[in-house]
Amino acid sequence: MLRELHKEGLQWRELVLQTREAYAEAARDRLQNVERRAVSAREALNADALQLALLQTAAEALAWARRQLEGEPRTPASKQADIPLDDYDQLTARDLVSRVQRLTAPQAIALLDYERTRKKRATVIRAAEQRLEMAG
Repeated sequence: MLRELHKEGLQWRELVLQTREAYAEAARDRLQNVERRAVSAREALNADALQLALLQTAAEALAWARRQLEGEPRTPASKQADIPLDDYDQLTARDLVSRVQRLTAPQAIALLDYERTRKKRATVIRAAEQRLEMAG
């Protein structure tokens, strides 16, 4: 009887060790999968950042081309005079984002130029760019 209990105890021990090893292997696989996805996500974010930078550069080039076609060359002195909305500098980013959708395309371009040269708030810039995309 003691021998049988000892044998059964050894079998249970072996089963526990096998189960523990299986769980450890599954955890290692899961960790490798998470690491692969993190690397992929990081690469995707870098690609998005590059794409965003290219789109911003293209939007700036288009805005400059529009100003040239309309006969409105921009100089540093004229930039300071063109405030796109009343009380612009007192408005919060949230206020500007809500107002930008009601602007005409030329007003959105002026707002975009003004924001890029001054406060550089990403949410305001993004809203103005989206407004221009809808207009174009």
